[in-house]
Amino acid sequence: MKTNLIVFLILAVVATITACVGGDRSPDNGDAIVASTPSQPMSTPQPTLTKISASSTTITSSPKMVTFSLSSAQRTTPEDVLQEVDYGGGGAMVDCTGSFEHPVVEYASWSCSELGVESELGCTYYVYSCGWEHDESVRTTIEFPDDSSVSETQLYDEYGGYFYYKPSLNDPPGLYTFIFEGESGKVQHSFEIGKPTGSRLYRDEDGLILYNFEPGERVRVFAYKRGEAEVALLEAWQEFQIDSSGQLIVQLQTGFEGYIYIVLGDVSGEHKFRGVGSILKPLYLLVEGFAGDLCELYASYPPDYDSSTQVASGTRMEVIGTEIGTSGRWWHVRLSDGMVGWVPDWHVERIPVSSSASAHGGGSQECPGAPPQQISIGGRAWVCTAYDRLVVHSAPRRSSSEVTRLEPSTYVTVVGGPTCTDGWSWWEIRTDSGSVGWVAEGGDNVDQYFICPAE
Repeated sequence: MKTNLIVFLILAVVATITACVGGDRSPDNGDAIVASTPSQPMSTPQPTLTKISASSTTITSSPKMVTFSLSSAQRTTPEDVLQEVDYGGGGAMVDCTGSFEHPVVEYASWSCSELGVESELGCTYYVYSCGWEHDESVRTTIEFPDDSSVSETQLYDEYGGYFYYKPSLNDPPGLYTFIFEGESGKVQHSFEIGKPTGSRLYRDEDGLILYNFEPGERVRVFAYKRGEAEVALLEAWQEFQIDSSGQLIVQLQTGFEGYIYIVLGDVSGEHKFRGVGSILKPLYLLVEGFAGDLCELYASYPPDYDSSTQVASGTRMEVIGTEIGTSGRWWHVRLSDGMVGWVPDWHVERIPVSSSASAHGGGSQECPGAPPQQISIGGRAWVCTAYDRLVVHSAPRRSSSEVTRLEPSTYVTVVGGPTCTDGWSWWEIRTDSGSVGWVAEGGDNVDQYFICPAE
């Protein structure tokens, strides 16, 4: 049931909605295969490696398997995605060369395949302990939520011990405790690990695992070939259908193993690995920042930093082109007064040509039984309930899983919709923290509207 625990020196960063109000929760997740183990990084000096093994987790629900192949893939870039994507990565080094009176946990964290995912099954958990003597015998133990445990003894040294452990999606959620004990002392660290609450993309040695998507959902899988200056170009893409359990395994044909993969679902939206940019082609942009903040609009690209015009936060700009250079992605934009210029991607929020809008109606459509629609794509809105938190769903229906809950007066950006389901108008929103999902506009016998346009 348990997967492998491996000690290594450097952390590789590798390639996130019931009724609008109320207490219904997301359904239980099914079984799925775990994502792949990150490759062994290199560093000097290097401690002795420790490995704790248990039986491997296998798929028990027999999800649908398909193959991403060059002969079946399409080569023309779709209108709603970018032909190139920026990517990057990094690492974290922990230094154990200082003076330690006794063993300590110097570093503990987790890394999930997708950015913004909280501590959950399928993520990788890291603990680095320092303060051991040279060739000290240290017993490493993991205690699991079901009261089972697994241990192994290994020789540690003054450079410490750094390991990771990845619980599978079939393992029990709860408290996972990592214990290190030797003659120098005993240290431990615990992680509270939950179940995934939305759709997820994982990678294993053979391909991609799409987990907890909407049953029957259509998805497009894009393969981008890595190039110079951390820019990848679209090589090919294919469309598949998620099975009835919400899962899909995409096996990769030989030759496609080193590519960057991004998945776009009609309902679940964009899924990409950590460090990879978005491929959604924006229809327009919003200048990010607090009220009163200003962004520089440059007349040309590459920019002349001595010549620019300032635009205020919240300014909406139409996208007319894009370039990627050594300083990242830049957008060629047009303002409402006709002024054109260039802005860097890190100063704006992308409002995409929403695939969800085409899949669920898009544009303006009144929904029978729902109050008149007051918000629109690209606008800002706020949670205007009297006291209830607003449930953000993974899809525009009450039965879909819960992404998060928003407190009253929380501001969001509307990025898709509307669509009519369950007698409500549903809109796709993005929170200021980056979470994306669907909310009902309203209403019920307590609140006429759950979400209102920002003035």
